[in-house]
Amino acid sequence: MKCYCTGFLGTRVLEIVVSVRGLMKIEILAFAIVIIISTIVAGDFSSEKAASNAVILFRKTELKLQLIALLEKDLKLMNVNVVTDSLNNADDYELKNYDAVIILSNITQSNPDTKAADYIKKNNYSNKIVYLSTYENINYPYGVLDSVLDRNRIDAITAASPPKGKPVNKIEIQKARKAVMDKVKIILEGKGSSREKQI
Repeated sequence: MKCYCTGFLGTRVLEIVVSVRGLMKIEILAFAIVIIISTIVAGDFSSEKAASNAVILFRKTELKLQLIALLEKDLKLMNVNVVTDSLNNADDYELKNYDAVIILSNITQSNPDTKAADYIKKNNYSNKIVYLSTYENINYPYGVLDSVLDRNRIDAITAASPPKGKPVNKIEIQKARKAVMDKVKIILEGKGSSREKQI
């Protein structure tokens, strides 16, 4: 039986001749050696990239629950371990333990959610934070006249949320999904912060 193996560069061919009746152990060992040599020659002797970690902190609405299901699927495809929890428990999640923190919050009385704003400020407007704020009528992700959050220090993604009892707009969810994932990809690639996206 002949086994032809080539390295990535295709410059060398190693031929191992083992009789069919012959020594199975030698055949396996020879094949393993060929694979190792090919990998070293190709310069591809590194282990798989370690998984990243992300947490999604959210206020419970139908739009956000549907969005979370999509984000979890997208993040897992990117080899990201995902934890989801209520924004009420934000203090339990130290930023240093995560590669990305995704906040899905609301606008209440023309201001961002207090827990969301507190977490963002406590973590010095870190570029590891993805901030999405939903609204029904008035879109003030930073507060009236930017009184709560500094728009120059945190990017805001905003999405229209349907009033209670109304169906969720699937197009709005897909736009929010894309905007959040675009930001997460930038964070995980280490390229820093993108600017405000309103959808």
